[in-house]
Amino acid sequence: MVEIIPKELPKIPKWINILFYVLAFLLVASIITFFVLRSSVNRSVEELASLNSQLEEKNLPEVTDLEKEIIGYKTLFQDFEIILGEHKENTRSFAFLEKIVHSSVWFSSLSLAPTEEKVVLSGVARNFNSLGQQMLVLKDREELNDFKLVAASINSKAQIDFELHLYFNPGYLNAKN
Repeated sequence: MVEIIPKELPKIPKWINILFYVLAFLLVASIITFFVLRSSVNRSVEELASLNSQLEEKNLPEVTDLEKEIIGYKTLFQDFEIILGEHKENTRSFAFLEKIVHSSVWFSSLSLAPTEEKVVLSGVARNFNSLGQQMLVLKDREELNDFKLVAASINSKAQIDFELHLYFNPGYLNAKN
């Protein structure tokens, strides 16, 4: 049925109108910002291309010589890095000796053969008792595969000169600390 009496349209709340205008303003601002940024990026790309072409034109012989020299140093550093990476730290033998040396025994020379996992020690002990105690300490060490007292003699000061070979477990001397 058709109504003859016109009815008043419902009023839209004021906050919806304000929201509409704010969103419309943001839409227009976003579109304008998009085009401004796009034009700025295009200008920057053109400027970069211009600067690159100028740089290529001004590629002086001194600069190319300097670049070659720098590349040479770079390869030297890379070679040094490879050498340093392959270097084995054999300081574990010293740390081991610090732990196990008897107070009446001192070593006068040390020869290290890391590929054989072997350390040859020459030293002096106060007496045979001290040397025997040192051997007992070595016997109980897990790091050692074997050890041998190669020579022992009494010197002019009535002390014991000796040579000792320590054989470490495989990989112990060459392992990273």
